[in-house]
Amino acid sequence: MLEKSSFLIQIYQKFVRLLSSFQSIFLLIIRIIWGYQFFLSGWNKVGDIPGFARFLESLDIWAPVFHAYFVSYAEMILGLFLLFG
Repeated sequence: MLEKSSFLIQIYQKFVRLLSSFQSIFLLIIRIIWGYQFFLSGWNKVGDIPGFARFLESLDIWAPVFHAYFVSYAEMILGLFLLFG
């Protein structure tokens, strides 16, 4: 039984080593996807500032036009920062 246990531990350790070698690639892919999604979301809001301001006004957000511009451009620019690292 002890031999079976040590065999499973060895397999687990090899599996962890294999997956850890893909960690940086996985994080890069996630960063690119999130950056692209943030950029697109901001871009769509920039394209319809009056509509987004009306939405913020319906939520009783103070200064909806200011926040519409601020949030839209911040989301778009920070999405690019995330995308290009």
